[in-house]
Amino acid sequence: MADPEPPRPRPPRAGGPPLDRVWHPQESVPLTPAEEHAFGQVVSRLTQDPTGRLR
Repeated sequence: MADPEPPRPRPPRAGGPPLDRVWHPQESVPLTPAEEHAFGQVVSRLTQDPTGRLR
């Protein structure tokens, strides 16, 4: 039996260097009062009750 070949290095990626970080729209777009209210309602549903269960 012959020894298996060592793994080959991957070819370089097309498209240039990888991005440092991904831009997220909430970083620079302010929410309207209606959007903030809707977000707060969703978050309040995800909070835990005294027994530790999601309500």
